[in-house]
Amino acid sequence: MALRFNTVINFTHSDFGWVSAVRRETVWFAPEVGRWVARESSGTFYIEDSMIDQPFNESRCRLELLDWV
Repeated sequence: MALRFNTVINFTHSDFGWVSAVRRETVWFAPEVGRWVARESSGTFYIEDSMIDQPFNESRCRLELLDWV
């Protein structure tokens, strides 16, 4: 069994051209292990004054715990 936590963070990026920046993170925590066993993060943003009406994707990462003692 694992508990899933979802976090959504709206933030201001140091590159002022990025607007509506959002970071999403999902963490699966397994109580019997005592820590997270998987975690994913990704983000999107728009570029100010851009002709493109779709968000750009920021880096995406997925980590998984493969073994524990």
